[in-house]
Amino acid sequence: MSICGKNPSLDALKSKQGELDGLLSGGKNALGDIEAKLNAMKADLTGFLPELPQVDSLQGMLNDLLNLRNPIDILALQAEIVAKFSTAVPDLDGLIGDLLSGGDLCSIVPNVEASPDGAVVEQPAEPKVPEEPPVAEEPVELSPSDLEYGNKRVLQRSLKRAFGTYKNLINMQIGPLFSNSKKKAIEIMSIIYPEFHKTIAENNGTTFDELKFFDYTEAEWQTKKANILKKYPDAEPYTGGTYINMVRERFDRFLDDGIVTTFDEACAQAVARQQAKIANTTTQEV
Repeated sequence: MSICGKNPSLDALKSKQGELDGLLSGGKNALGDIEAKLNAMKADLTGFLPELPQVDSLQGMLNDLLNLRNPIDILALQAEIVAKFSTAVPDLDGLIGDLLSGGDLCSIVPNVEASPDGAVVEQPAEPKVPEEPPVAEEPVELSPSDLEYGNKRVLQRSLKRAFGTYKNLINMQIGPLFSNSKKKAIEIMSIIYPEFHKTIAENNGTTFDELKFFDYTEAEWQTKKANILKKYPDAEPYTGGTYINMVRERFDRFLDDGIVTTFDEACAQAVARQQAKIANTTTQEV
């Protein structure tokens, strides 16, 4: 390697590193020497840092000028400012006069800097930090149709999630019930799922039969329910309204995931949509 490319300071640092490695083998008895060697290496590393050039700012120097009280100091600094920046800033004397008369420094003084080599360059203006925090936008008021759409979307998702959760729950707790085929799971859920529709119908002044969510009557469903529970008595605890409670819980969990109001209102809207659908079908038939 050419000796012309070598850095004596780096070589000295490497030498101290070797000495430090030797001291480390001395254990705690060498802690004092290790600390001294580390301090010496720190001093050497500091020597590698480049010396930053001193840049004079017109705004900074004028700010210093405003804080002076001694007339002699004021005149001396004013003369230095004019000497450095007058060629780059037209009518600098007038600008200083306006500033001393109470003008706003950041508004009337350009962001000009002078480097050690005498070059004077105007820098981009510094962004002004707002004095007041930003005002939050007022929320847009949603229309009834927006809210109903959100309720419908979240209710459908809640029904789907609750159905899957309930089926898995029965599978885990009853166990052997599903060992032969998936047909048993489908049979049990077929009598549980309509409980939701029966409940929301009665809560909104109508009946299971009037809403016609299914192609069978409530009496037919109740008969089927009795037969399946006789066949699978372990499924009894999962009937009687526990399913709709799970749907409600899922809906409340999704409240922050869409434009929604309440579970009860979402159910009332579902009933109203079904009633409108039935009325429209009847009108078409007539």
